[in-house]
Amino acid sequence: MARELLDSAQWFSSSSEALKDEVAKLMRPVEADDGHCFIEEGHPINEFIIIEEGFLTRTKHLKSSDGNLFIEEVGPGTVTGFLHVAGYEDEKSFATLAADGKAKVWAVQGKEFQAMLASNPQHALEVIRILSKRMRGGVNTFRGALNRNLASLQEKRLNKSLSKSITSGHEFEKEKLKVLCYDTTSWVQENFEPQVKAFNESQGEFEIQMDFTQDRLGVKTAKYASG
Repeated sequence: MARELLDSAQWFSSSSEALKDEVAKLMRPVEADDGHCFIEEGHPINEFIIIEEGFLTRTKHLKSSDGNLFIEEVGPGTVTGFLHVAGYEDEKSFATLAADGKAKVWAVQGKEFQAMLASNPQHALEVIRILSKRMRGGVNTFRGALNRNLASLQEKRLNKSLSKSITSGHEFEKEKLKVLCYDTTSWVQENFEPQVKAFNESQGEFEIQMDFTQDRLGVKTAKYASG
């Protein structure tokens, strides 16, 4: 069943048969009861998980209270933790991932996955292509959102009251576009932040305020992000 699951799993469905065969060899089954914790917030992520049956919920502890913030629910075919394992070893989790009811998943240890890639350059290159495609998708989404907002933001700036104009002795207040970047790993943030800073410095009267989260963007998280 492990091998068949990869044919429809996120990240791997369009990958080569050879890569899926190798990943299947590393997959180990885990049958969990309701509430079983797969990944705990603040702890290192040393494996990625492919869900076969059931659902897992991702929650974030609220420092201001004793409660938790629901982020999203993920189900069959979802792969979670892959970006952390493929990017860095022992990267800490932004949120807690636990079973919502009974669930069956397949786990792949990060060190075993990385060793497999190190032993086969073709597989390593294919994973780079998978990550690159995901990054391009995120960049295109961000670029589209930016282009849609620039016109309206520029119009608002032109319509500001004269009391905030330079002629009245005050500087323009910068227009701000707030962006939450999902699926973030350390190498994504390290590359995005300098580019955002350079963009803000070049604009003068407009700036992007970008926050980063390691959570995967889904239907429910999209609704949460948009309010």
